[in-house]
Amino acid sequence: MDAHPSDVLVIEHEADCPPRVLADVLAEAGLTLHLHRPHRGDQLPMDLGPFEGLVVLGGGMDARDDAEHPWLPQTRRLLALALDRHLPTLGICLGAQLAASALEGRIGHCVAGHPGGGPGPAGGLRPAGDHRLTASALFAAMACW
Repeated sequence: MDAHPSDVLVIEHEADCPPRVLADVLAEAGLTLHLHRPHRGDQLPMDLGPFEGLVVLGGGMDARDDAEHPWLPQTRRLLALALDRHLPTLGICLGAQLAASALEGRIGHCVAGHPGGGPGPAGGLRPAGDHRLTASALFAAMACW
């Protein structure tokens, strides 16, 4: 694959959780989305060499359900590589849980800071220790969601 500085790897875990609006936002920002669907047999890349951003979408599976979804360990590995490269990274729902797991955080109920003030959904993200995955200019356009 010939990648360019505007290329973003997007990992989709199930057909019910596609990039939809995210794809439009990335395109409007001049970024090229490279969608990988391991649930349909797409192989995930071994590294992030050609990419300048990583997005990991949501899904209905458990973040630790490696036996039924064998691409999850590689997804966690890519998230850890993104951290090492200081690559702009966005984890949505399951993607945030996988990021927490890859960075040795905790996955559980989010009690404090939930928009409604009450407990968050099961699997809410509470990072522990490493907070280096932060917003960047690459994903600044999504801050208004």
